[in-house]
Amino acid sequence: MNNYIKEYKRLRHQGYSELEAFGTVSGAIAMSGSLNDLRELYLHYVRDLSNETHKLFVEMEELNNERIVKAV
Repeated sequence: MNNYIKEYKRLRHQGYSELEAFGTVSGAIAMSGSLNDLRELYLHYVRDLSNETHKLFVEMEELNNERIVKAV
């Protein structure tokens, strides 16, 4: 794992959104990184975005299930 990915993960751990962390680290890559660094960062970003989206869908489904139970 390269230093850019470590920084991305550190920012995510500190509470930054996946987009904020991606933007910050991609700026650093633009200054001194490579295209491969950006590709690797992008893969981590897309994985995080997908996981966050999945969590939202699960939460929405749980809320809908609760509403159905209360209505019955």
